[in-house]
Amino acid sequence: MADVVLKGIRKSFGPHEVIPSLDLEIRSGEFLVLVGPSGCGKSTLLRIIAGLEGVNAGTISVDGDDVTGRDPGDRDMAMVFQSYALYPHMTVAENLTFALRMRKTDEAEVMRRLDDALRMLSLQGYEDRKPGQLSGGQRQRVAMGRAIVRQPRVFLFDEPLSNLDAKLRASTRLELRELHDKLHATSVFVTHDQIEAMTMADRIVLLDRGRIQQIDPPKEIYRNPRNRFVASFIGSPEMNFLEGTLEMSDGAASFGGLPLPLSERRAARIAAAPRTAVELGIRPEHVDASRTSGDDRIELRVVAVEFTGQDAFVTGTTTLGRLTIRLDLHKDPDLSDGVAAGDTLYVRPTEDDWHLFDGTSGDCLTHG
Repeated sequence: MADVVLKGIRKSFGPHEVIPSLDLEIRSGEFLVLVGPSGCGKSTLLRIIAGLEGVNAGTISVDGDDVTGRDPGDRDMAMVFQSYALYPHMTVAENLTFALRMRKTDEAEVMRRLDDALRMLSLQGYEDRKPGQLSGGQRQRVAMGRAIVRQPRVFLFDEPLSNLDAKLRASTRLELRELHDKLHATSVFVTHDQIEAMTMADRIVLLDRGRIQQIDPPKEIYRNPRNRFVASFIGSPEMNFLEGTLEMSDGAASFGGLPLPLSERRAARIAAAPRTAVELGIRPEHVDASRTSGDDRIELRVVAVEFTGQDAFVTGTTTLGRLTIRLDLHKDPDLSDGVAAGDTLYVRPTEDDWHLFDGTSGDCLTHG
């Protein structure tokens, strides 16, 4: 295990600045996930850590050891790529032990590490097969095993699951997290998939245009986003954003005529918030729907219903903007099964879990 510290990292490709300036501390033994939209700089940052890309400024240290100018092979890191990058003419055993044999590792040690990796990855019995005889998930496990046998200080993963189908990706995601928990190794994982980030990470680093937007555990990022970008990127379907005016009166809050549940904690956070040029953010699961109108509800004209199995997501228009809500088919089977495009529902926030965003800066005014 090792901690990795990046200070003042800057990276440009010609006139294009990919990472303006970045500081990041990766804790020893943690599973850190870099996530963000395409072009946000996450893969470039991973390659900088690995030594596959140089930097224009800044330093990289591992356990206090400056590795900024070192070649990739001298950083004691192992990388698993999106493409499996296995030698097609070699068997599973040969692929796993190739790097060790190139380093002239003692044969007994090579076999010990090979046996450990085969057992850990459930690859016993596949030692003599070649990559072409394996499934996609098995090839990915071999690629991970090749990194494991090296016993590096840091594991780096560059979207290793993106070539797998949805079902296999879910099972491999679980296997990889279980593997990390066994090894307790420092791991940095890059993905564009927020589900992978939320289910696997100890902490998430959310990037946008080379800048860190938030670093926190998954639950904290989901429940307490720092800005509109974070709130919109994490969550599926994404958070609803409604335009209106915040009104406060006698300890009660409303937004564009929609009453908002208000705790003392939330009231303290929005005490100094502007009344105009703000957006209300609320997640689909935090909205209650009814066919009966009321003073605490606004009208939702349904335009689409998406059935996903346990849930149904209903999207419609309101006086405050477009809104998507989640209906639990077990709790509201009659309402869920009967809703169709063209219907009218009446909705309200169900709990004090809404957010207020500055309409200019995008900062979350309820963060903290």
